[in-house]
Amino acid sequence: MFIERDNMKLKLLSVLLSSLLIVGLTACAESDSKEDSLTSNESMSSSTAVEISADELINSAAADNMTEKAYYADDIFKSNTKKLYGIDYDEIVDGAIAYGDNGSADELSVLKLKEGASAKNLLEARLSNRKTQFENYKPSEMPKLESAQIYETNGFWIMIVSDDTDSIKEKLNNSMR
Repeated sequence: MFIERDNMKLKLLSVLLSSLLIVGLTACAESDSKEDSLTSNESMSSSTAVEISADELINSAAADNMTEKAYYADDIFKSNTKKLYGIDYDEIVDGAIAYGDNGSADELSVLKLKEGASAKNLLEARLSNRKTQFENYKPSEMPKLESAQIYETNGFWIMIVSDDTDSIKEKLNNSMR
């Protein structure tokens, strides 16, 4: 009788331990699935992120009157980065500029610096220089310069000077989707 009770206890203990082991393994498997799912979703979102260049952004969003353009690999852009932005060309990863003709202050500048560095101060200095240039040259362009936007998105620093900054910004955002 004692032996039967001991065997019953052992069987019950075995069943209980087996159940705990199964529950533990199932919980681990679910946790791994969730982690795999998160990893999969993260890689999916990063793989679906749009890779776009500054020149593609410029060409997709520049206003019609921004006919003058220079791109990152162009000699014109290379030789003028110091003049335009106060930075050496080798500090820039990608960039482009489109600007208005006929004395217009309109401009779309797109910059991506090495290691994700901020170009905000560079673009603010550029905007300040443009304001100084147009203040006496063509004061009618000052409202565009006063309402200019400088912001960062997807690693690009962007400056928009235009009567229609919102439309240009929307085009840029659509291009990056």
